[in-house]
This record gives sequence, C-alpha cells and structure tokens, in this order.
Amino acid sequence: KVTEEIEGTRFNTGISAMMEFINAAYKWEMLSRPIVESFVLLLSPYAPHIAEELWFRLGHDGTLSYEPFPKADPQYLKESTVVLPVQINGKMRGTIRVEESCEAEEAFKVALEDGKISKYLVGKSVKKRIYVSGKILNVILN
Repeated sequence: KVTEEIEGTRFNTGISAMMEFINAAYKWEMLSRPIVESFVLLLSPYAPHIAEELWFRLGHDGTLSYEPFPKADPQYLKESTVVLPVQINGKMRGTIRVEESCEAEEAFKVALEDGKISKYLVGKSVKKRIYVSGKILNVILN
C-alpha cells in the first residue's frame, strides 16, 4: 500500500497506511526484526533522518539509502476474513467479520453475539435464515 501511494504521489494516504500498521502492531505480543526493518525502510522517504537513526539502532553499520525498498509478498495480502452485511427482514442492521470459509450456522452465531444486531432478534422467532457465503446473511423473523 505504501509503495503504491509513493508511486502515485499520494503521500498522505501512505502515511495513513503506516499509521494503520502501527496501530495494529501495538496489539501484537512481539515484533520480528524483518518486520521492523521493512517498516523503517518504508518510513525513510517520509522521515529520512529518523529512519536513518532507527536503522543504526537496529544494528546496521551502513546507511539505509542503498538498501532495496521492501516488496509485498502476495501470499500475505490475501484477506482471510470478510465483512458480512446482516439483514433482518430485508433491512440492513449491521455487519459482522467472519472467516471467508464460514458456514451459515457459524455466521448466525457471530451475528447473535453482536450487540447491534442481536437487539433485533431478542424475543423473536426466526422463520428463515438465508446465507450466501462471503456475501450476506439475511434473517427472516415471524
């Protein structure tokens, strides 16, 4: 994403992508060295002085200016989860995030656990559930 934004001279969205990464990385228990090094290389066009300092603190002797820019590995870019819209009686009531290979029963269970969606189901009986894998969950109530 950052590489595409640099090539398209959309620098603000490149910075935004790096901020999204940092927010996600805060939740990880540990950061591996290759991930940190790649991030520093991505940061270098935006903040060259701090990137050089971080590069040296990572134990490198030479400048990062001559290091190859990181390339994305397509196998890691595949999304394993999908955002599934949930309709109740034909009206959109929210979304849930489920695995791409999720079955109907599992998707319904996740929808029941979602507070925004479950409030429409409390005390009502389900007449029919229509589930299109990876596309939509529609619950028809009596």
